[in-house]
Formats: sequence, structure tokens, C-alpha cells
Amino acid sequence: MPRKKNSVEWAFLFAITAAGAFLRFHRIGKECLWLDEIFSAWRVSLTFPNLTNDLTLKFLFPPLYFYFLKTWSHLFGPGTAALKSFSALWGIAAIPIIYLLAREMFGRKAAVISTILLAFSAFNIYYSQEVKMYAMWWTLVLASNLFFVRSIKYGMRWPDVSLFCVVTAAALWTHNFTVLVIGAQVIYLAAVFPPREVIKRWVWPCFAVVLLYCPWPLFFMAKNFARLRGGDVGGAMELTRKALEWIPIPTVREFFLSFVIFTSGIRFYAYDLDTWSLSWHMPFPAANYFCLVLLVILLYPVFHGCKDKWGFKSLVVVMVLFPSVGLFLYSRLVNSFWQPRYVGFISSILFIMLGYGYRLSSRKWVASSAIVGLVVLNLSILDFYYSDRVKKPWDDLVVYLSPRVEGGDTVLFPHMYSRRTFMHYWDQDEKRREKILNLEFPFRKTGEVREKVVNFDDVWLVLSYPVPRGGEGRGRSLVEVHGYRRERMYLGNGLAVVHYMREK
Repeated sequence: MPRKKNSVEWAFLFAITAAGAFLRFHRIGKECLWLDEIFSAWRVSLTFPNLTNDLTLKFLFPPLYFYFLKTWSHLFGPGTAALKSFSALWGIAAIPIIYLLAREMFGRKAAVISTILLAFSAFNIYYSQEVKMYAMWWTLVLASNLFFVRSIKYGMRWPDVSLFCVVTAAALWTHNFTVLVIGAQVIYLAAVFPPREVIKRWVWPCFAVVLLYCPWPLFFMAKNFARLRGGDVGGAMELTRKALEWIPIPTVREFFLSFVIFTSGIRFYAYDLDTWSLSWHMPFPAANYFCLVLLVILLYPVFHGCKDKWGFKSLVVVMVLFPSVGLFLYSRLVNSFWQPRYVGFISSILFIMLGYGYRLSSRKWVASSAIVGLVVLNLSILDFYYSDRVKKPWDDLVVYLSPRVEGGDTVLFPHMYSRRTFMHYWDQDEKRREKILNLEFPFRKTGEVREKVVNFDDVWLVLSYPVPRGGEGRGRSLVEVHGYRRERMYLGNGLAVVHYMREK
């Protein structure tokens, strides 16, 4: 009988992983790269020393993901789909890991529900198709928690403890916010076990993690030694601070809606990408509250159920609350770092909590209906995501301009980042590279037009701007220039090009 049960278990795990793999690879090359992804693709072209030196300017991003991505691009090429596939594989790897973790903590029923929710998660699928470190980082955090739980449950066996140290250090080398995960683990140990036992068992694993991670911060400090020696302690972090100035201070409402984003994808949009269509926010506003009701139904048994043997319920609660509340309070009181993706690993932990709530529920038909409701909400979001292009279509812009511009033509961009994105797609074709374009920024910091680009005969102006909610921005006013006629081509999602021609 146990053998038959194991066969069914592995068959389920294979089937749900295959379904998750299909969703993560489906139309993976549909979307263009946006700004942050362009920088990831650009770093792939650097040598390892230059890549490392570049990352020392932004301490928020350790180099492990970029080292792996560079190696991956050498094997499979630097194309959009190839680069995104690296994140997709990490997103797929998270599916069996969450099953193993949830089974170790709360049993098979909780593991099955948790795995289904993660496999169909719109939030996780989106980041599994992005050329950023988040899919890799969240999977490493899941693996860290898996070996952390196994170390506690099976008496600190050296394979589990060793893997915990290696995986946790790898997560730190991927994103520095892993310290929030380690902090939650330390709080759990201090709350559940006697201090003497914690010190005796966990001092050397913590020391090993620090030892494996410390080369990166030491290298960072060495590269910025001149600033530190001059007394400019904050100067080394200045670029990172300025890079995050665009993040608004979060409200309490946004904090609670983040949990809706983590579990269903409703109202999910990349805060950097203000060009996403209204459909991505769901066709009915009540969906937010409907999702919150489903979460309450599934989480209620968790907080009113009996205690589990190892206190793992306390672990998942701390793993959800400490990173989210801590980052929220820091963003409110000190400097705003609040972005759902910065604590996106909470999504998987929430799925484990929901699976545990399903297992404890005395009314299985109610809990089952709530699970089905969450899956349907995620599939609704995925339907919009797969059917519409939600990022700016830079490849369409290149295709439109290719037969129309001539070598020496002037192309104006609102800022340098737009030019970098445009050139990424323009340079992918050898024939296009033969056309040498005059790329300019038309505006000064004061908003005035630079003298250098005032007198032109034939110029293309690229418009890249936010789209107002509920509209496509077609009515956006354009600059009229005396003596010139203009033609405008709207490409969608806040991207357009205007051709100014001198009247004869």
C-alpha cells in the first residue's frame, strides 16, 4: 500500500510540475524586455571582472544571478526567449521544492494544495518570464527553508545542515534581502526552542553562512574604500539610494493588497511599468475583496487549529509577517523600499499556509471552493497576460522604423534609457546596424529643447510615456513646430513615434 501511495504521489508531482512548466514557457518571448531586463541583458555582454565592478556600484544586487545568466547566454544565446528561459527553469524548480517543504511541515494534503496554487500562480509565472533574479532568489529561499525544516525535524543531520548553509549563502549572493528570511528563521528558533539548545546547534551553521557570504560585502567595501576612508560612509550607497527614489511611500491599504497580489495576481502590475492595460487589474473591482474573503476562509483554521508538533505554524507566520511588516515599517519611517517583488518569496509561504488551512478545515467543501476560486482568479489574470502585450512594444517600433529611416537620420528620445532599449532591438539585425543613426536627447533638464536639435530637416521623435488608467493615451498632445508637418504612429502601451518633416 505505501508503494502504491508513493507512485500516486510522484505521478501527481510530475503532472503538476509539467503543467507549471507549460505555463512558464507559454509565449515566453511575447513580451519585450523592459528597462531593468535590458540592463540584465547588457551585463551579460560584460566580462566577469567588469560585471563584478559594475555591480559594486549597487550593493542591492549581488553577482550570482548575473554570473549564472552570463554562462547561460553563452550556451543558449542572448535572445529574449533564451534569457527568459533561465528564470523559467528556476520557477519550475520551485514547484517540487514547495511540495517537499509543505509535506515536511504539514503533511501530504497541505503539500498538494500548496503545489497546485504555486503552479498556477500568476504572480510567480510573471516573474518566471522576466530577466531578473527574482525567480532564482525565491526558489533558493524555498530551498533554504526546506533544509532548515529538515535540520530541525531530523536532528541536525549533516547533509541537511550543509545544504542549508550552501543554499542560504547562495540566496544572499542573489539578493541582499535574504537577511529578512534569515531574521525570520532566527526569530522562530528563539521563540520555540530553549536558548542553550539554539546556541549549541545553530552557531556553527550561522557562522558557515556568514563565512560563505562575506567575500561579497568585503569586496564591495574594498572597491569603495576611498569613499569610506574620506568619511563619506553613505556615499558608497548613494547610487542605490537614488535608484530607489522613485518608489512611493506605501499606504496601509497597499500593504494588505500586496497579499492579494501574492496569492491571486489581482491588481498586480509592475510598479515600474505604468503602461499596463486596465484589463490586467481584473474586469471587476470587487475581485480584490472576493480574494480577501477566500484568504480569510482558508487562514481561519490555521489560527484556530491545534499546535503542530514542531511549531512549524509559528515558522510560516513569522516568515510572512517579519519580512513584510519589517520592510513596510522601514519604508514608512526611514526610506521607501516597498515593492511586492522585494518580498515575493512570501507568496510561496502563503500558499503553504493556505494548504495547511485546507487540511485543518472541518468543512472541506467550503475550503475546496476557496481553493478553486483562487485558481480561477489566477487563470483569469493569466488569460489577460497571455492574450495582451502588457509591456512597451519596442520590437514593433524597430520593425516600423527599419524601412523608413535612412542612415544619418535623427531619432530623438525622451531619456537615455529609452535609447538603450531601442538600440538593444535595433542591433539584433546586421543590416540595421549598417544604418548609422543620429540618436539625440531633445530636452534639457529644465524641459527646454536643446539648440542642437531645433533645426532639422527630417526627424523621428520616440514617445515613451505612462498610459492613464482606462485609456491608451491616444489624445496626448504633441509639440507643433512651425514649418513642419508631422505624422504619428501609435504602437500601443504608451509607445509612439512621430515623424516631423520640413514643409517644402
